[in-house]
Amino acid sequence: MIAISLCMCASVQAYDLLYKDTLDTSSKNTLSFTLAYKTGGGMDEYGLSNNFDYFFDSRLISLSAGLMLSRDDMQITTSAVAWPLYFLHSRIGAGLIAHGEWYRDISIRGDILPGIYWQCKPCSWFSLNANVHKLYMFRHVFAMGSAYPLIKNSTMAAEATFLFYLPFNTDVFLGISTYERYRYMIFGATSFYLGCAYHFDKNISFVAEAIAHYIDFFTLSGNFEDAEFSLTARVQF
Repeated sequence: MIAISLCMCASVQAYDLLYKDTLDTSSKNTLSFTLAYKTGGGMDEYGLSNNFDYFFDSRLISLSAGLMLSRDDMQITTSAVAWPLYFLHSRIGAGLIAHGEWYRDISIRGDILPGIYWQCKPCSWFSLNANVHKLYMFRHVFAMGSAYPLIKNSTMAAEATFLFYLPFNTDVFLGISTYERYRYMIFGATSFYLGCAYHFDKNISFVAEAIAHYIDFFTLSGNFEDAEFSLTARVQF
C-alpha cells in the first residue's frame, strides 16, 4: 500500500496492496490519513483534499474502505480481494473495487471494477504489485436532467507498482497506472507516481508521493494534465 493518495493510486492507489510481505500470513489492520494537493488545470479542479482510509490484509483476503473530502468533491471507495493462489514468491487473486463520487452542483457518479491481482516478492528488497480491471462507469449530470438520466461507459484499467525496501527503515516506490483510488478515467489517462516511505517504528510510517497525470498518453496527442503531491501518516495494528 503506498501513498494512499499518495493516494494505490496512490497511487498510491494500489495502496491496499503494498507495504507488506506478500507471503506473510498474519492479519494486519492499517489506518491512514492523507493530505493531498492537486495543481488543477485538468478534469479535477480541486486543490487540497483529505483522505481517510482503512485497510485489512490477511493470507486469504484484503479489504479496504476510504473517504476523500475536498471543497467541492466527496468520494467513497471500497475494495475486496480474495487470494486463492500461492506459488513460489507470489500470490494471485480476484477482486472488486466500488467507487462513488458526488461533485457538488455538477454530477454524481459510480464505478465498478472487477479485476485480477498479482503480487510478487522474489527477494527481501523488492516487490512487484500489478492488477488489471474492467472499469464500468456510470454518471448523472445534473444539468441534463431527465433527458439523459444516466451516462454509461466502460474501459480497461491497469496498474503496476515497484517497491524497493532500502536500509534505514526506508522504502521507495514508483509505478504507472490508468486509475487511482480516487480517480477513475478512460484507459489513456495515465498516472506516473514516485514516492518514499519512512517507517518510524514497526507500526507507524509516513509517506510522501508525487503523481503526474497525462491525458491520451498512448496516442500522439498525449499531454500533461496536472500534478498531485501528498503526505500520508499510517498506523498499523
